[in-house]
Amino acid sequence: RRMDTGVNSPRVLVVDDDELSRALVAKALEYEGYQVNQADSGLTALQVINDWQPHLVLLDVNMPGLNGLETLA
Repeated sequence: RRMDTGVNSPRVLVVDDDELSRALVAKALEYEGYQVNQADSGLTALQVINDWQPHLVLLDVNMPGLNGLETLA
């Protein structure tokens, strides 16, 4: 059963340097009613986390630059 997407829906940030993977995960979450934002790097993710304050962050570990583990630190 799909949830209604609205301002009270949980916010999920999807972080992955692979555009197709990121888009597929985001689409599936949006279909289920989540508010979804995307980031293509650890640095961008940190900015989005501070500005948007997601409830959940799905984070790729293997990314160039600031990888997933370094983003958590």
